[in-house]
Amino acid sequence: MATRTAITQACRTIADAYGKPDKWAEGMAAILAENPGLKLPEWVTDEGISMAAESWCRDESHPPVAQELRSLALRLSRRPQVSGCHDCGWTGRREVLQVWVDPETGQERRRHAISACTCEKGREYTMHAVYTEVVRAAQGRPGFVSVTVTNRAHEVITARERMGEQAWAEFQRQARARGQGMSREQLDQDLRATIGRPELRRQQDLYAQPSHHDRGEWEL
Repeated sequence: MATRTAITQACRTIADAYGKPDKWAEGMAAILAENPGLKLPEWVTDEGISMAAESWCRDESHPPVAQELRSLALRLSRRPQVSGCHDCGWTGRREVLQVWVDPETGQERRRHAISACTCEKGREYTMHAVYTEVVRAAQGRPGFVSVTVTNRAHEVITARERMGEQAWAEFQRQARARGQGMSREQLDQDLRATIGRPELRRQQDLYAQPSHHDRGEWEL
């Protein structure tokens, strides 16, 4: 684990190379040592952060921001194997399905996204919020109905859950109307086409929202 002394020294090396004041170096060091989203992982060593500072000064014409120096330190350090857990299926990621009623329209809305697990692999996987923070935010949303997170007993958020009962029933009705004997690939294409229909988007939100990286979510 990189010590605060080594982090500060690395930042001072950069400050000296680019004519930055000590206050700049101290601020950068504080971010890399304390900021919850940007602090260095425990497996980055004193040597790793020192090499990152020297490499940056050698190759770049401008000083780095904290995230750039952090990324370089991660690349130059020897990362140990990090395992996930049973609840995330060893991936470091969880599916999260939020359901709420829009206070303005009274319509049910759904958002399906990927968030980092709270296990070691999940925390290394992201600099953003883990799924528990996404759950808390969802529970505080006006019109909150429910939030579902995958775990060892509930490994996948199904298409039926993502779409909601009304949209799912409409999809099933259309599939029956088109006849039997459809392949799995055709069914999947039809499912996506059904989800994309404007009238069904009023019932659910899948594929309709921008990404929410700042909230720790990755839209599917």
